[in-house]
Amino acid sequence: MKNVLRLFMILCMALASATVFAQEPTGSIEGTVKDTQGAVVPNSSVTVRNAATNFSRTATTGDNGHYRISQLPPGTYEVKVAGTSFKTSVMSDVVVAVGQTLPLDVSLEVGGASETVTVVGGGDLQIDRTDNAVAGVVNTRQIASLPLNGRNFLDLAQLQPGVESVAGGGFDPTKANYTGISIAGQAGRSAQIAVDGSSVVDNVVGTTTQNFSQEIVQEFQLGISNVDVSTGASGTGSVNIVSKSGSNEFHGNAFIYNRDSSYAAFPGLSRLDAANGIPAIARAEEVPFDRQQFGGTIGGPIAKDKLFFFTSYEYNNQDAVALQNTPQAPSFSGFTPNPFNETLFTGKIDWIVNSSTTFFGRYSFNDNDQQVPFAPNTGSVPRDVPSGIFQSNDQLVLNKTHGFVLGLTKSFSPKLTNSFIYGFNDFDNGIAPATEGFPEIRLLPGQIFRTGTNAIAPQTTLQHRNQLRNDLTYATGGNHTLRFGGNYERSSVTGQFAFAKPGRIRLHGPGTAGVPQATFETEADFLNAFVRDISLGVGNDILPFNTPGGKTINHRIQVYGNDNWKIRPNFTLNYGLAYRYDSNLWNHDQPRPAVIAPLFGRGTQPSPSDKNNFAPRVGFAYDIGGNGKTVIRGGFGMYYDTTIDNLRLFERADLGPPGAELFLVSTDIQSSLLPGGDGRFPVGQITLRDMLALLPAVRRDVESRAFNCTLPTSIECFEAISGPLFSTEFQIPYSLQYSIGVQRELPGKMLLQADFNYRKGVHEVITYDINQHDNVVTGPRLSPSVFDNAVPYADSSGFSTYKALLLRLDRRFDRGFQLTASYSSARFKAFGGDTLGLGATATDLNNLRAEFGPSGLDRTHRFVVSGVYELPFFRNSDNAFKRNVLGGYQVSLISTAFSGLPFSAFLPGFADLSGTGTFQSYLPGTGPGSIGRDIKSVSALNALITTYNNTLAGTDDPQGTTLSRLALLPEGTQLGSDSVISQDVRVTKTFSFTESVKLDLIGEVFNLFNVANLSNINTQTLAVEGSSARNLPFRPTTRTSSVFGTGGPRAFQFAAKFRF
Repeated sequence: MKNVLRLFMILCMALASATVFAQEPTGSIEGTVKDTQGAVVPNSSVTVRNAATNFSRTATTGDNGHYRISQLPPGTYEVKVAGTSFKTSVMSDVVVAVGQTLPLDVSLEVGGASETVTVVGGGDLQIDRTDNAVAGVVNTRQIASLPLNGRNFLDLAQLQPGVESVAGGGFDPTKANYTGISIAGQAGRSAQIAVDGSSVVDNVVGTTTQNFSQEIVQEFQLGISNVDVSTGASGTGSVNIVSKSGSNEFHGNAFIYNRDSSYAAFPGLSRLDAANGIPAIARAEEVPFDRQQFGGTIGGPIAKDKLFFFTSYEYNNQDAVALQNTPQAPSFSGFTPNPFNETLFTGKIDWIVNSSTTFFGRYSFNDNDQQVPFAPNTGSVPRDVPSGIFQSNDQLVLNKTHGFVLGLTKSFSPKLTNSFIYGFNDFDNGIAPATEGFPEIRLLPGQIFRTGTNAIAPQTTLQHRNQLRNDLTYATGGNHTLRFGGNYERSSVTGQFAFAKPGRIRLHGPGTAGVPQATFETEADFLNAFVRDISLGVGNDILPFNTPGGKTINHRIQVYGNDNWKIRPNFTLNYGLAYRYDSNLWNHDQPRPAVIAPLFGRGTQPSPSDKNNFAPRVGFAYDIGGNGKTVIRGGFGMYYDTTIDNLRLFERADLGPPGAELFLVSTDIQSSLLPGGDGRFPVGQITLRDMLALLPAVRRDVESRAFNCTLPTSIECFEAISGPLFSTEFQIPYSLQYSIGVQRELPGKMLLQADFNYRKGVHEVITYDINQHDNVVTGPRLSPSVFDNAVPYADSSGFSTYKALLLRLDRRFDRGFQLTASYSSARFKAFGGDTLGLGATATDLNNLRAEFGPSGLDRTHRFVVSGVYELPFFRNSDNAFKRNVLGGYQVSLISTAFSGLPFSAFLPGFADLSGTGTFQSYLPGTGPGSIGRDIKSVSALNALITTYNNTLAGTDDPQGTTLSRLALLPEGTQLGSDSVISQDVRVTKTFSFTESVKLDLIGEVFNLFNVANLSNINTQTLAVEGSSARNLPFRPTTRTSSVFGTGGPRAFQFAAKFRF
């Protein structure tokens, strides 16, 4: 650790002459002061004053007339400029946004200093003339006024081109009702999200560790491409959130929002009635849902112009259900309870210590609990039967987070300012199974139908982070603005992860060769069904496994520097460098046992840490006419990502002494009690009835042999690996980002921005069996006499590409109207949808490059329009009736249109055309992400199926599996996921009692036209010939969820908000 701190100090000193605008919760103002003849005015005084708190800062123009005032809290300012023999110029309503540099040139008139020239809206021009980042801000008015289903402000991130909010529950059960931000097609785990400069990123699985009330957010910035070099560990982008503060006046509100299923469209794909095979007990005309969100805020002065407070409280009481649509067992469709309750609290203090020093402190608390299926859209409706096989598969999730941030900003001189931030985040998660002590049962293919004890519960995650960051800015007074700084994070993780206890059983389901039933409906159907494989977790499940001190601790250090160099008044060059080091991002202390060492480049040596993480950035901004009307910008940057802690979860158990939990699947389970001797079975070998009776004895047998071993590692003792094991050449993923674009001011207070963005992700994660244990073409790489099993392996040789045209049109709020429209035309290709998370799998171990194709959130088109319009009718009428009844209306809208996602087409029956032991194969003529991209019509896909039936069907694959004939798809089958189209509208009627006391009555409708927006297909595995229609692939099983976000079935929400 001493060496780490020494390196940190050396790099801080080395970079002391460089900078860029950091991911701080602040903004800047810069410009040039000239006289009316166009000559620069040096040594003039520029003073900015915050309109809400009277905080002020002063700078002096240099010899070139240029000034820059950095690290200003976002808000509305008055700017006063005075020079000798000139009139004083005052500009009001100058708006500083987070993460942006506001250009503000001033022309001084000759006269006395006592004479004043006032300009209203002096900061109206918003084109940043000095930076090349592709970024956008979601402002206070948009957050407060646009319709939001569930009041999650991060949903507004998709107002920016190429950005999409994603449900965190799709990644991990700990993330139910948390949000990730996908940028440039990536899954959404790793965007760097900070609140008031302090990270809230979940280092274990990605997304965030804390939710915040919409009411506390002042604004936030989306960093899409070529963001500043101080941004934390993300190769995708950033979200920079600023919380509200108190002011010299008392302000606050009290609100309640209500949604109810009685005024919402039916959320299911089909009605829950007899015609759809739903048993009487599960039939319903309405799917129950109600949600009440209520709370309030208050803020104001403790000491005028000196000390301010702001506080917020919100409670969410949601009684919802999870819709179950199980195509292979339709009588188990229906709905199950899905309640959610959440408390959100924030308290903040801001202190203007003196004219050069400000301080803030914020505490935020988040507590939520719910019952929820995991994975999303899986499960079934429980049923009482003698065998007990139809019990709930849900999880009971409890999350609790404390967040604390302190910030100190000091202006040492008009040229030198410093910002220091300390952040603490404490995330406590617990997950219990709704059913205890009964094996989980799943139906293949698809694995949508699930019952019994959820296979990944119970779990706990205790995650703590301490963060220190410092940013120093020096404006030379000439042509350079220098900044340097550093960030240090200490994170620790402990917890529990129980897998398949008491066990997991997967069945050969309808649609599988050798299974005659079109559906499973009765207890007998399931008990007589044949088992495909079983899984067991054995050993101590307390995390981290085999770790001295009982905690996974990582020290993350990042230093950066950049120079903002105005080579000419209208041409700025940005160049900089960052360096990051992680002490324990993956396991560096565990050597590989000799039995598997030949598979690793460094033999028995542990995987070393990655220490060469230097990240340069260079770009330019060219103000063509020198008047801020048209700016061309471009640049290149290198950005290091991270690896989630979950990826290395089981490696410590494998490489440590026996006793820690082993994650045993299929052939990993060796027992003489099992027919065939291991945990994988062909159709006809063993039924569920017999397996339920046998499984306890198999567990006892496996456990009796698992830990009575004196060899140094579990691998040697058990000859099975839960994995994956990290490559000894593993490196941190990073992206190379290129952009070129133009921003142009248009008439009508509009700005148009167009950017071409290209990025290449490097060292992304692929997981596969490096031993190729089941490869029948070349044989396993290790002799079976040495090690006779698969070796799951995490390799960082994957990559991705993203090419996009990004367009955004903004109309600044004027005369009651504001508009933002964004569009992206893009293509994202990768080795899988989660290569910055748990990795991607392969179908041919001898040709990993064959897995590269359209993937993740690859949407060809994204189009979003949002607007806020305050109707002018009778707003200022002298007639009280007209003003209060006919006036005071506001209409706002978010219109969303996303194209669908790509699919792949897999052969049924675990066909392995490559013979390399992956037991999955694409339909010949297709590849990853082909469906909906290369293959755009049902006729084209059916032609490939016909060719396959005429050439390969009936023959054996290299593994000896007879390839079944495939069913053709009916015309009308949707290839690729459905598009997402939704019109969300809000109407607000405001009653004004005084200038500051108002009552808002709000009505909102989400998905006004009730567009279906189908989702969650049953399977991407093609069906065998003769399968029933319900077992054909690419059939949506649900509509997009209406609980949160956009695109769900039409729903109305009503609210009242009292403001003062």
